[in-house]
Amino acid sequence: MMRLKFFSSLLLLLLTYVGANAQYLSATATIDSSFIKIGQQTQIRVVVDAPEGVSFDFPDLHQGDSLTSGIEVLMVSKTDTSTNNGKFRYKKDYLVTSFDTGVYKIPPFFMTLRDGSKSQTNELTLEVLNIDRQIEEGKFEDIKDIMEIPFDFVYFIKMLVLFLFVCLALASIIYYAYNYWKKHRAKPEPVVVEPERVLKPHEVALMELDRIKAEKIWCTGEHKRYYTELTDVLREYLSKRFSIAAWEMTSAEILDELQYKEEARSVCDKLKQIFSISDMVKFAKMVPDSDTCTLSLVNGYFVVNQTIEPEPVSLDAKPAEQEQQGPESIKVAK
Repeated sequence: MMRLKFFSSLLLLLLTYVGANAQYLSATATIDSSFIKIGQQTQIRVVVDAPEGVSFDFPDLHQGDSLTSGIEVLMVSKTDTSTNNGKFRYKKDYLVTSFDTGVYKIPPFFMTLRDGSKSQTNELTLEVLNIDRQIEEGKFEDIKDIMEIPFDFVYFIKMLVLFLFVCLALASIIYYAYNYWKKHRAKPEPVVVEPERVLKPHEVALMELDRIKAEKIWCTGEHKRYYTELTDVLREYLSKRFSIAAWEMTSAEILDELQYKEEARSVCDKLKQIFSISDMVKFAKMVPDSDTCTLSLVNGYFVVNQTIEPEPVSLDAKPAEQEQQGPESIKVAK
């Protein structure tokens, strides 16, 4: 019996304590606007005043939750805490919206204390209105025509001037850049092409005589070939040096023609020796000895060297020394 009384008294004491704690909380809810249009937003603020030492929790609401059917929570702020005369004030804002028209009763917000008791706010009313202009059923507006922008002459002139200025600037840059490159580019070294020197008649003749001397054809018994090549060299030289048709003349005709050339008179005897032996070898099948063949070659050198056409003398030029090749340069082959 005593135990029953004890537990009854303890239970009564706890209930009294819990009720006292709940009565210490003061929770109110306010709304910025009780009238909104479809899709608009409004803010609900919950304010809780509590003495020091009393702990509680706000309703567990998050973005996307519903306060009631048709009222959606868009955002939940953090709790703002302040003190006044030893009491604590807690504030929390809820941004809400609705997409259905009608009058909505927003139920109280419940604060849950640590001992399990609850404290609630007042109810709120929110009316969601329709848009001002409604499309009548079956009535649709046609698509508007394309709007034509009027021609702006001043703007056109400005753009034209700007375009011409840009083109002129680009042309100037390209022009000066090209001239700068052309002026400072590495210029290639000029290639000097020396004209091919044409050998003079006496130079060609002396080269051929040197070849014949080096080959020593007469030493191999080819006397006819030797005299044919020797007389061919002299005929070619005389035709170019004295402008005569030496290839179409006989030996006697060549000698007669040279009698009229003052520069050639001194070599006629030497030519006669060469042509005479050559004709005898070709037509009489004469076999000359080595000394006779060598003498004919020496006389060939003499004819060319004695009739070399003199170089035109310049006032500033020094007389050139002519290198002559004569009998002393030939060694008789035994």
